[in-house]
Amino acid sequence: MGFNLSNAANAKNPFSLPDPGLYIGYVEKGEIKTSATSGNKYINFRISLKTVDGQKKGSIFWMFMGQDWQLYQCRRFLEACGFTMEGELEFEDICNMAQKAEILVATKITTSRDPQYADKAEPDFVTWEGFYPIEMLDEMDAIINKHQEANTARPDVDSFVNIGADGGETEEF
Repeated sequence: MGFNLSNAANAKNPFSLPDPGLYIGYVEKGEIKTSATSGNKYINFRISLKTVDGQKKGSIFWMFMGQDWQLYQCRRFLEACGFTMEGELEFEDICNMAQKAEILVATKITTSRDPQYADKAEPDFVTWEGFYPIEMLDEMDAIINKHQEANTARPDVDSFVNIGADGGETEEF
């Protein structure tokens, strides 16, 4: 059996991380798992990503553990999937209803503190609100592009400095 080396010369890493930014996400599946350390159940969602022009950018995983500190993230995800915030649902119901939802995902890259593990892409709840309904695509794309342009236009300015309307620094945090 032969192997064409010219195909390998241009091959790209299928496991590379997407750049931070806004992607169209497709909820491929939600799986209920049990934590080996605590014994608590959680949902592990696999969300495939693509750019606005349709280029595939891999997948991310997002876990919902049902803990109070994570309720905001859960609300953002469920609203993006089209859920209303009323009533009560079991984890199984959430998995089934969220599957195949198309949403917007603002991503960031989290650097691993342990060299044994790779960096990972995940929803950005720090700079953005993580998940958005797909209907907000045009609005969010414009906002994120404007934000990225502002950050690259003045790379000399520390990111903790506010820029006033006149372009001058207003205050440091």
